[in-house]
Amino acid sequence: MATNELKIGVFIPCSIDQFSVKTGQKMVNLLEAMGVSCYYPKEITCCGKTLFNNGDIAGAQELGLRLMQAYASCSYVVTCGSGCAAYIKRYFPTLFANSSQFRLCSSFVDRVYDFSDFIVKVLQQVPADMQFPYKVAFLDHSRSLRDMGLKESPRKLLSMIEGLELIQLGEFDVDTFFSNDYAAISAEMVDRIVKLAVDKGADFIVVTEPSLLLHIRARISKTQQKIKCRHIVDLIAATLGF
Repeated sequence: MATNELKIGVFIPCSIDQFSVKTGQKMVNLLEAMGVSCYYPKEITCCGKTLFNNGDIAGAQELGLRLMQAYASCSYVVTCGSGCAAYIKRYFPTLFANSSQFRLCSSFVDRVYDFSDFIVKVLQQVPADMQFPYKVAFLDHSRSLRDMGLKESPRKLLSMIEGLELIQLGEFDVDTFFSNDYAAISAEMVDRIVKLAVDKGADFIVVTEPSLLLHIRARISKTQQKIKCRHIVDLIAATLGF
């Protein structure tokens, strides 16, 4: 199927909607620049991950069903929140197991992609003339890595940018420190990874999960380190002057 024949459902996570609307807009602009037709249902609010994490299974099912029905006609559903995509792929089959919605669920889960995964694995093309002459450290989001194997696609996408040097963080590649339940430990460990990135000469830390982005930015501001944190969508957009 040609790119312009694909109907792509765009899913904007709550954290993007509340704190970084421009990231969602840039994702749409990038997809459209590659010839993709984007669709955003106005009735969508949330994937239900927060309700699920707090034990409200009925509430999570209600929001999950609304999400699946809203995007039923789409070829794919693309999001700039890898944590939401990971939650959907891992937990929706459990939420809707043994229900009349399981077939809808199975089809939906297979069509949900993180932005970088969609570009690399589905479109298999990147915008032309991407340039970014800086050193970048990519940080995996642990749940995205564990629950849907998101590792190679963001790195491959970044490696296609002319002038960008990808810095490896070694044992700190995965954000094992990110936990709202252990705030003090989380703060200490993110400070360590920011310092490591700075010591390795990185100009930017890049992530796929917006809540992780907010956490890292807060610690960079607190510790006054000379480094910036960007969502991968924002960085790709910057290479094209969006």
